[in-house]
Amino acid sequence: MAKNRGNIRYNVYAEAHIPEIVNGDVSLKDISSSGCCIESSVPLDLMLNTRYKIQVIPEPAAKIGKFELLVESRWMETGKGMV
Repeated sequence: MAKNRGNIRYNVYAEAHIPEIVNGDVSLKDISSSGCCIESSVPLDLMLNTRYKIQVIPEPAAKIGKFELLVESRWMETGKGMV
């Protein structure tokens, strides 16, 4: 749990799908009441300040079913190993 933010951010790992953008490896890394972070091994064609529907498939240990999030891209960071 990351506490150095305005809202507590929980470290989670889940498979994520953004059908309108990519059919590749996308992971949900963490989540809070005000946002989340996704990571991809392939370049994503995201537009800033645009809403996307993310299908989240939690790891089996979470014991919850898949669900969807409606998110808005606010910032992006690119670099080796991150997009």
